[in-house]
Amino acid sequence: MKSRIYLVLMMTAAAVALVGCGGGESATGVTYPITPDAAGEALYAANCQVCHASPATGGERQFGAPRHDADGHTWHHADRPLVDWVLNGVPGGSGVMPAFSDRFTEAEVASIIAYIKSTWSPELQAWQTENSQAWEDQLAE
Repeated sequence: MKSRIYLVLMMTAAAVALVGCGGGESATGVTYPITPDAAGEALYAANCQVCHASPATGGERQFGAPRHDADGHTWHHADRPLVDWVLNGVPGGSGVMPAFSDRFTEAEVASIIAYIKSTWSPELQAWQTENSQAWEDQLAE
């Protein structure tokens, strides 16, 4: 129950923070929702896989990092908050997910998210893209 309340508060805070960004395209030119693409695989393997394991093949995770495969919960979230969490860390979380804004651009993070999405089934991709588009539509209102 506590985690559900936290999730609702976090999503609300992120929505309020991002309202000024508009929907569809970010100030840096990243288009949302992000289209699944394997181009970010090398970035993921070099920087994310050590904690999150491979979304394509599984493996050991570190520090309680969530999986990004169908058994994880990444696909439950819209793209823009996922990118924000990678760049800025997870707000109010356990402090384990660090911010990577000093290492990656928004476009590089979008490429990593695109790779993760490319490993999901077509059904998960479709559901998550709908969720991401709904998020963008709310931002545009």
